[in-house]
Amino acid sequence: MPAIPKSPPRAAPARAPHDPGDLTEGRLVEIEAAAAALLGEFWKEADVPLRVSVFTEGAGVTVRERGGPQEPLYPHQGRLLRLDGAPVIEVCRALDRRTRRLLLAHALGHHVLGHERVPPEMPAHLEMTCRSPVEREATRFALALLLPRAALLRGMEEGWVSVKRLSEGFALPEACVRDRLMQLERHNRL
Repeated sequence: MPAIPKSPPRAAPARAPHDPGDLTEGRLVEIEAAAAALLGEFWKEADVPLRVSVFTEGAGVTVRERGGPQEPLYPHQGRLLRLDGAPVIEVCRALDRRTRRLLLAHALGHHVLGHERVPPEMPAHLEMTCRSPVEREATRFALALLLPRAALLRGMEEGWVSVKRLSEGFALPEACVRDRLMQLERHNRL
């Protein structure tokens, strides 16, 4: 049987596999640029919270729901797979909306950043304090994608000045908003 050719993503092509060690300033710039490429192609700045499906579809990634009452033995929160050479993100139906959005963007980050053979997602993978550099890269990408600087600034101008209100407006966990604000402040971008 002939091999099925892989279809490349339409935006922000997957990078060569990368063994990050620690996240260098250069790698952080690359991660921000990868998220900015998707934002530039698929985001309409009026859309907040940003719809993750716009980015997964734009990058050529299929999303499948798993678990929940329909499939109680599904063991994962989510994961990135390659089925017949095409990228697929599985996400557990039982996740709350905020965690689900973060997980989808995180898994998309693995794909866009060229991470190979990533393990199924766990709550610890979605935190910037995760010990795995590859997981921190994917989370950094997710935060840059779902909390772009321009949207955060616009939200603040409209009176969303607390982490709680920003969390509600962007439909992400408060810890993510705090991490993103610290990232932007640390690099004098806020």
